[in-house]
Amino acid sequence: MKTKKWMTMTATLAMCAMVLAACGSKNSDDNAATSASATNSNSSSTSKAKLYIPVISKGFQHQFWQAVKKGTEKAATEFNVEVTFEGPDTEAQVDKQIEMLQTELDKKPAAIAFAALDSKAAIPLLQKAKDEGIPIVGFDSGVDSDIPVTTAATDNAKAAGYAADKMAELIGDTGEVALVVHDQTSRTGIDRRDGFVNEMKAKHPNVKIVEIQYGGGDQLKSTDLTKALIQAHPNIKGIFGSRLVEIIFHYLEAHSSETDTTRESRENHVPSDTGRRRRRST
Repeated sequence: MKTKKWMTMTATLAMCAMVLAACGSKNSDDNAATSASATNSNSSSTSKAKLYIPVISKGFQHQFWQAVKKGTEKAATEFNVEVTFEGPDTEAQVDKQIEMLQTELDKKPAAIAFAALDSKAAIPLLQKAKDEGIPIVGFDSGVDSDIPVTTAATDNAKAAGYAADKMAELIGDTGEVALVVHDQTSRTGIDRRDGFVNEMKAKHPNVKIVEIQYGGGDQLKSTDLTKALIQAHPNIKGIFGSRLVEIIFHYLEAHSSETDTTRESRENHVPSDTGRRRRRST
């Protein structure tokens, strides 16, 4: 599946960036140590130690994050580094993710890969990491800071804008649509919501956005929200799912009230959360 393949590749790219950043930081430390004490007997063994890089995602159980985990493990083998992969039980647990970040910082890793649930909440800890010489690489969802040395992610606003254009095309550039967004705190949630809304307002004035709901990255909640949206807006022609698009499709497939437009959207592979075309088998 294309989305899983892309996430595996993204994890590999993020790991490559982390290894390069960690090695750069480590080499600087090694050079300083060598200048300070050329007779340090532990310098040789330290330089050969395997780098430890924790990967902190926004979640763990969803198949999306399992694809990222697979890419992480593949990259770890390729670059010969030790990794851990973890995330909170739900994507609403910002505090839990912050605790995970603090725990990993205490271990003094070579670098940290971080997909932020909240674009602002982690900044103090990320600054601490920077102060301690621990490179941070963002993936999937960045933060409102230039602390990360790089971020491997989709251009979410552009991808969502493309989805808005495609949605408008499929519904005849007129009618009611709604959004089911995974959250309103992460960079991905904000950019995908705003990218869709802004594009629709700018280029498709006859398309009315009747409601925006937030599922918190929870599949059951997103399904319930989809059901409620359809019941509340019987004339709705389309729903943009910022990530859990399969939940919307599965719900619609189970109900005879699915509109011809929505069915056409599904069968013509309306872009999903990553802005790439999605197969029905995903």
